[in-house]
Amino acid sequence: MDDPWGISVVIPCWEAHGTLAAAVRSALEQTVEVREVLVVDDGSTPPVRSADLPEDPRVRLMQRPHSGQVIARNAGLIEARGRWLAFLDADDLWHPRKLEIQLAVFDRHPEAGAVVTSGRVYTGGDQAVSEAWDGAGMDLKATVQAAYPLALRDLARANLVLKSSVLIAREVMDVVGLPDPVMRGVEDWEYWLRVIRRFPILCVEHPLVLRLERSTGVSHRLSTAAKCRLTRSVFDRHQSFLLEGLGPAGLMAAKACWNAFFGIRFLIFENDTRAARRLLISAWAHHPNRWSLWRPWVASWLPVWLRRRVSDTYQRPDKRKAAGVGGVRTQGRVRIQATARGEIEGPRSG
Repeated sequence: MDDPWGISVVIPCWEAHGTLAAAVRSALEQTVEVREVLVVDDGSTPPVRSADLPEDPRVRLMQRPHSGQVIARNAGLIEARGRWLAFLDADDLWHPRKLEIQLAVFDRHPEAGAVVTSGRVYTGGDQAVSEAWDGAGMDLKATVQAAYPLALRDLARANLVLKSSVLIAREVMDVVGLPDPVMRGVEDWEYWLRVIRRFPILCVEHPLVLRLERSTGVSHRLSTAAKCRLTRSVFDRHQSFLLEGLGPAGLMAAKACWNAFFGIRFLIFENDTRAARRLLISAWAHHPNRWSLWRPWVASWLPVWLRRRVSDTYQRPDKRKAAGVGGVRTQGRVRIQATARGEIEGPRSG
């Protein structure tokens, strides 16, 4: 631990041969030097080779049998030697000044446990990346001063943390432990609840991550029913903490936001109108913006081909970060900064 700013970047990967090298380069080309980049190959076919990665002594390749992203990332976090631990997915990219800004926020707020940033969706290709960063200059001092703590109320209602934006202090992970593989699919949201229980999570609004959405992600592979059960288990696990921090009404509102999300998911992706209506009815009484639920409710009575048009206007609470997040504060709402689709507003926060 001779480097006071030693940063370890952990990149789990599975079948990401086309994007992995670019992700690694975005970590190596930061304006502050990283100590190491650990690439954890989770049983890709063919396996990732050292020749597939940028040639740099800081890059370490770990090979593991396929066991899922959570276990692969945890293996990298256990091996990491830096004081700071940075999460990066194999199909995401960083702005060159991302870590510089986050370290400056930690310097200004030493009590923080983690610093996260906003992001943008991109479609891939060098041209798309260069266009995304064009005009992305920033006033470092103003950006750091504008960092703010993520509110428990907002985090309970939606998973607002973009995983590839996270920089966390090692001592925080020593206290709260590693993400729980049992919660696969919602493990990141459950983990941020564990962190915020003990330490503030600071947010930087400037988009410093480019996110490439892929249909092979865990959230796409899990059924709606499975994710719904896992989300309820997270609420059960953190019941006393959330009740103390939010109060009975706030806890009910958080559950209502997720019930609304799953109701819409059942409607659009599972074509299960019975489950959708049950969850929408459950959400109605306590939802912070209950009138937004009339669209999916009406959609549940429409022919299948009309449902997506009506229901898609309600933003998915665990995927708002796919459009680019940070849990942005604006006059009592949670706002999302998107690129191609413009600005999208999620459910009101009260």
